Amino acid sequence: RLAALIDQDFPIFLLNPCQGSDAAGQVTVEDMARLYVPHLLAAQPTGQFRIGGFCFGSVLAWEIANQLAKAGRKVEFVVLIDSPTLNGRIALRVAKQVLSLIARISPNKIREKIRIDGMRVIWDYARTTGPGDRLIVWRVIRRLFSDFFKNRLQRVVSNVKIESDLPFMDRYRGMSNYLQPFLDTELFCLVCDEYAMRKDFSPLAWTNLSRVVHIKRIPGGHFTCIFTFAGELANELRKIFSTRHSDSVRS
Repeated sequence: RLAALIDQDFPIFLLNPCQGSDAAGQVTVEDMARLYVPHLLAAQPTGQFRIGGFCFGSVLAWEIANQLAKAGRKVEFVVLIDSPTLNGRIALRVAKQVLSLIARISPNKIREKIRIDGMRVIWDYARTTGPGDRLIVWRVIRRLFSDFFKNRLQRVVSNVKIESDLPFMDRYRGMSNYLQPFLDTELFCLVCDEYAMRKDFSPLAWTNLSRVVHIKRIPGGHFTCIFTFAGELANELRKIFSTRHSDSVRS
């Protein structure tokens, strides 16, 4: 429906994320992007790409754009609709590196838990206490270090009971573990009214990871912005496609 409302004179390809896996947490964002890139290259052998996505799809769109650029193809711009931005923050990116170091010196079973769920635990802390407070992230890391040396890390990482076969949790793990690389292109970040003041959805986190970041507020909530207010969203996308003029924040 949204593609029809955009009504432009160029093809729009819709990509659906895979819904879960046989082993939860095993399929990474990079793995998923690699499934789609060959099909995109076949569908459009020449010319530039315009990539976009909503929520988890925006994270996947980022990595697809990254892999297209590595394949030597030009990505004109990327549109992120209500994209979680926690891993654009320096503190969270450092936390990911620290977790990797802890995992290297951990027994195999604990190493796998850290790899799959370590960043998810940090995301849970950051969202609960406020992702802008770097001290909270360091508290989480200190707790992980402390419990590791007390041989209780496994219990900490397993504190939050989840149903690992749920597709949502697979996507949540994937998002928390994915560190966005620098994209040498423009980002158009559309944030709904409901999340406009949430720091974990603030596009300002991307200003060091892209050449130019454009920010626009759109009506509705996280889901209603793409359903109830699909017409308004389509209008914004048409503006991006046609004029590409917006207030921007330059890195």
